[in-house]
Amino acid sequence: MQSSIIQIKGIIKSIIFVSCSPLTRNKENKISMKSIYINIFFSLLFISSLTAQSAQDLYKEGNELLKNKQPEQALTKYNKALETDSNFTFAYMNRAKAFMELKKWESGVKDFNKVLEKDSKNADALIGRGRCKYELTYFEGAVLDYTYALELNEKLTAAYYHRGLSLYQVSRYKESLNDFEKVQELQDLSLEGSSDQFLDIWMHLGNCQRMLQNYEIAMTCFEKALEKTPNNADVYFSRGSAKYSSKRWEDAILDYSKALQLNPKHVSSAYFRGMSHREMKKYKEALLDFDLVIKLDPKLPLGYVTRAFTFADIQKYKEALKDYDKVLNELTPDDAATYIRRGYVLVEMGQFEKAVADFSKTILLSELYKPYALNNRADAKRLLKKYDEALSDVSESLKLDSLNSWAFMNRGLIYADQSQFDKAFIDFNRAMELNSQLPNPYFHRGNLYLKRKQYEKAINDYNKLQELDANFKSKEVEKNKKAAKKGFLAG
Repeated sequence: MQSSIIQIKGIIKSIIFVSCSPLTRNKENKISMKSIYINIFFSLLFISSLTAQSAQDLYKEGNELLKNKQPEQALTKYNKALETDSNFTFAYMNRAKAFMELKKWESGVKDFNKVLEKDSKNADALIGRGRCKYELTYFEGAVLDYTYALELNEKLTAAYYHRGLSLYQVSRYKESLNDFEKVQELQDLSLEGSSDQFLDIWMHLGNCQRMLQNYEIAMTCFEKALEKTPNNADVYFSRGSAKYSSKRWEDAILDYSKALQLNPKHVSSAYFRGMSHREMKKYKEALLDFDLVIKLDPKLPLGYVTRAFTFADIQKYKEALKDYDKVLNELTPDDAATYIRRGYVLVEMGQFEKAVADFSKTILLSELYKPYALNNRADAKRLLKKYDEALSDVSESLKLDSLNSWAFMNRGLIYADQSQFDKAFIDFNRAMELNSQLPNPYFHRGNLYLKRKQYEKAINDYNKLQELDANFKSKEVEKNKKAAKKGFLAG
């Protein structure tokens, strides 16, 4: 075919040459100019038809390759088709699909844009572009594309499904739930790729209900999903997460364990099983789970961080410090949350100056954590007996967050250290008003009552503290409670 095109081009050259030669301008010459131009016109038309046919053939070959899961080879064909005919819309469309198969999402968006420039009402192109945007984490843009597609055809199950996924990613859970319910209502699983996309519709419904805190409904949805896919680790993980959110730790552990049985590399299940064990104060089991998380994904900072604060729970501060150092030195050197957590550990280890440095680093890195970092830096400075600086920090913290019970408690401690007991009482009381479940203020107020020989009030505070957290400074609380009882009896 290519040789035919070359031959025709040669003929046209000859015709043009003849038409421009002096002979054609000679009246005695028999060549008709009209017939020459007609020949040129039909020759060009013939070339055009050959070219279009060539692009069509390349396109069809690309389609076969794409159908046979050979996207790289398909791309080559589509590229050649578009070199031959740059206006070939279908070639752009299917080249975009090949890009999607190769996870080249930005290239996919560009080709879908080309299709939509020529046909703005192409719903398939809108859905395809939406999927590319989703993979590029441009979720709001994906939502818009799916919405446009649904305006063109309100029965496009794929558009509802993928819009539901996108809405979930931007925490619009109620709208996401509505879309998945619409998918369920349409029950059209005949679309290309739908067997993978819609297999776990009950799981998506359950996840939306879980995020809306409808835990019982969520669990019912996950049970429906398990009827359909009884060996799906992700469904067990999701049901476990609904149980975790409703504080059914033991039941959650069973589901996470089942997920790990089905998929031993299910990192999320290992992590949340560890968190469940930690909530139950089963620290040994929690540490084993976090060890597993790190083994499965050594570059995941969360594994080290959660293991670190579990070590801190059992006062193994050196081990905790080692994990935090790992995260900050090797994995995420600018993670504000890890600096503040390492600062807590350094305070417990008596390394107050280093703790101040970590809290200061947090303040520089994050506006979100600034109120908490200021408050904790204030406590570290109090322990260094830098009371004026400590008061300045805690005051700034309270300007940023006037409802921070910890800030009132820490300011109370600063006042107590300076023997300003009336001010300390006011702040401890305010901390309790803001958070009646926080044990620390009861401990510190109880100590003040003990100092002022108000033994009965001290005993009441220690009792309340033990109701809230029996493990909180247990030896010190028992010692102080015993002294208060002795004083009370002596009085």
